[in-house]
Amino acid sequence: MKVAGHQRNRAILSKDTPGPQSGKSIPTSVVVGLTLTIILDTGVQILWKAAASAVPESAGVFEVVIGMLSQPMFYTVIVMFVAQFFVWMKVLARADLSFAQPITALSFVSVCALSSVLLHEHLGPMRLIGIGLILLGTWFISQTSHNTVAGLDDSPTHGMQPVAAMLAEDDQTGSGGSS
Repeated sequence: MKVAGHQRNRAILSKDTPGPQSGKSIPTSVVVGLTLTIILDTGVQILWKAAASAVPESAGVFEVVIGMLSQPMFYTVIVMFVAQFFVWMKVLARADLSFAQPITALSFVSVCALSSVLLHEHLGPMRLIGIGLILLGTWFISQTSHNTVAGLDDSPTHGMQPVAAMLAEDDQTGSGGSS
């Protein structure tokens, strides 16, 4: 029966599936991945600003492109973007998006801190309050229940088994996902 199949699919997709760790324990691989994501994002933002600052403000679009391509920092930024992409894919394979993404808001804090130190940007009271709220919000999110998967399974479908099982169930029942 179609209703029973959807109930099984909901059970397959629920947070009670075997394998993931529900709760406050965060696997080291997720912590390392989130930390690398924040560090890479911070580096990208600071280097991007430094590279952009080297281009004259009055430059047109063509001059901006040429100016950026002549900056070694631009190529470092590209490499860091690519590295961040792969690290982020690993994090998403092991952690809930609704848990991992808000944790990366810590890069706003690190960018503000380094901008103040390295670029001599002013951190006024409102920015400091904002940083405090980000820290508080990140702490609250870190205390919530979440699904993370420990281990270093590099298979491309890792984390997708519940979805694959749901699709296989739909194919077997002939529902094909239509209502």
